Amino acid sequence: MIETQRANAHSIPRTKNLKIEGMDRTLLEEPSRDGGRPVRFSDFFGRAVAEDAQNVPVPDQTRELVLYASQTCGYCHRVQAHLDRLGLEVLTRDIHVEPPAREELIAKTGRGQVPCLFIDGQALFESADIMDWLSRYAEHAAQRP
Repeated sequence: MIETQRANAHSIPRTKNLKIEGMDRTLLEEPSRDGGRPVRFSDFFGRAVAEDAQNVPVPDQTRELVLYASQTCGYCHRVQAHLDRLGLEVLTRDIHVEPPAREELIAKTGRGQVPCLFIDGQALFESADIMDWLSRYAEHAAQRP
């Protein structure tokens, strides 16, 4: 059940609590209780998404990176803009321009969700997690000889 609250007739409804399969998580409360970390899809939907980030190689050395994305995906644009800011070049496969790329993504992960960054063959979903990992990767790259 989703509870909402309105400050006045012209405000946008604010989602406060979301209960899914016994989970009770707070959405969009101000300020963030964890120091400002953005709310992520994985905070609410399943441990499988959160586990993706745990199995990813550490960004402490040069890695083979492939980004599966789509031109129509706003989260993909955020990741690409972050790559541009960091000055990193990553092979990008557009799942709508290259139908075989979508088939590969589904074959490897069981889902067609983008953005998805493959790091040495290990999939990482969620744009915020991808951008966090890429920032640490760029930081380590700057320290490498």
